[in-house]
Amino acid sequence: MDYIITDKNTSPAELADQYSEKLAFMPYTFFVGDHRYMFPHLKNKAILSGGSLGDNKAIVNGLDLSMLTCSSTSVSAVTK
Repeated sequence: MDYIITDKNTSPAELADQYSEKLAFMPYTFFVGDHRYMFPHLKNKAILSGGSLGDNKAIVNGLDLSMLTCSSTSVSAVTK
């Protein structure tokens, strides 16, 4: 992709060097996104520890986390 159509709020000009594409700024507009509907997999979260993880912990997001409750890994929290 050569260009990203964006706005100054979504892609501040001072961060332009972070993109491989050129930024095409639209005046008088801004990106609107309802993250609740765009990223539904981020609603559910499980914190895993123990088992094959050793001393580590992992935070897992997903639409269906029910399979984690039947594994040998300890699930310390599941949020919805």
